Amino acid sequence: MTISLSLNTPILIGSIQLNIISAFNQPLIDLGLLTIDFDILALKEGIRSTQQFVGMHV
Repeated sequence: MTISLSLNTPILIGSIQLNIISAFNQPLIDLGLLTIDFDILALKEGIRSTQQFVGMHV
């Protein structure tokens, strides 16, 4: 069994900047994930809920 968690609606929005050294270099991408305490708490709660779900007996 594989379970994947993701933070679908993070509070902070990341940024994309041009790499000014050369136009041919990759852009500088900062997703801004897990930089706000609420995002970390939401992901931790998702992990706890998943652990409870997996541990349930049917």
